[in-house]
Amino acid sequence: MQQAVDAPRMHMQWYPDAIFVEPGYLTPTTQAGLEKMGYAFKGVPAWGADEAILVNPVTHMIEGANDRRRPAGLAAGY
Repeated sequence: MQQAVDAPRMHMQWYPDAIFVEPGYLTPTTQAGLEKMGYAFKGVPAWGADEAILVNPVTHMIEGANDRRRPAGLAAGY
């Protein structure tokens, strides 16, 4: 759960016509290939913040993960 919450993110919308990406989201090769297709990228240090809770379907344990982008948040399991 923590790995998913901490993973680099991207955001794209119609206007502005750019894809906002956090460091590590794309490999340089992938980004270059997409740019050749006409996509424009803008690097951002962080995009949003997330807290998540996962219920393990086998053990029924609850695992919480807080986003490193907002360290004051909390997602706790029981």
